[in-house]
Amino acid sequence: VEFDGKGEQFAVKFAYGHGGGHLDGAMNNVPGHPGWHVAEFKTASSTSFVGTEKKGCKVDKPVHWAQMQIYMHLTGMPQASYLVVNKNNDALFYEHISYDAEAAERLIAKAEYIVTSDGPPEKISNEPSAKACKYCDFKELCHYDATPQTNCRTCAFSTSEVDGDGRWSCQKHKRDISTQEQRQACDDHRFIPDLLGNWAEKSGRVQDGNVPYKNLRTGAEFINGDGGYSSREISAVQDIKFIGSAETDALKEKMNARVIG
Repeated sequence: VEFDGKGEQFAVKFAYGHGGGHLDGAMNNVPGHPGWHVAEFKTASSTSFVGTEKKGCKVDKPVHWAQMQIYMHLTGMPQASYLVVNKNNDALFYEHISYDAEAAERLIAKAEYIVTSDGPPEKISNEPSAKACKYCDFKELCHYDATPQTNCRTCAFSTSEVDGDGRWSCQKHKRDISTQEQRQACDDHRFIPDLLGNWAEKSGRVQDGNVPYKNLRTGAEFINGDGGYSSREISAVQDIKFIGSAETDALKEKMNARVIG
């Protein structure tokens, strides 16, 4: 736990420094619940607010509940105060949250597993219409043919280190990579194959860092790398049927063209 003494929020870190957050505050001796509390303040629309009133935080807002469990675990505070403001009429909802050590440890273990995994975690559901998937920002990538962003976090050469400071390193260039560098990535980027798994599969041996694939939508062969398609081209394409097609390959070869959308 970190606090700089200048009025900034308490900061907590976990999962080898790759996970973290900031407490909204800490409260002491809340009526009916003596002792220190993690304080978490949220705003919500009327519809969301009513749902939380009826079901409670753990059921209606499990992410908020998990957030507080991790904060309690890392700060040693055995309870939390959860306060929600209705943005439409300023109504207030308060709930006292008790520390669940088993749940907190399970959440942190899950984060550590994800940080140290070679690929993305398993899907919550194989059905895109499932409640957990329906409104997810990554639904198109997880269930359909969307292509991932090109950054160091999606690159097979990058590694999340576990020495405690949230450090990332690059196997290709044999050095640490800063957060800014991770966002930009370099021309040597090669996708983690599982991230293309909805529509492409590895079809041969990797040579000089260049990865051969088969486009499962068309049967066409293509390379992610030199002599094929850069990761930025794969990210940019709007229809993955263009990747590896004879027409696209011909344009790239004869006119030195590149895919931009």
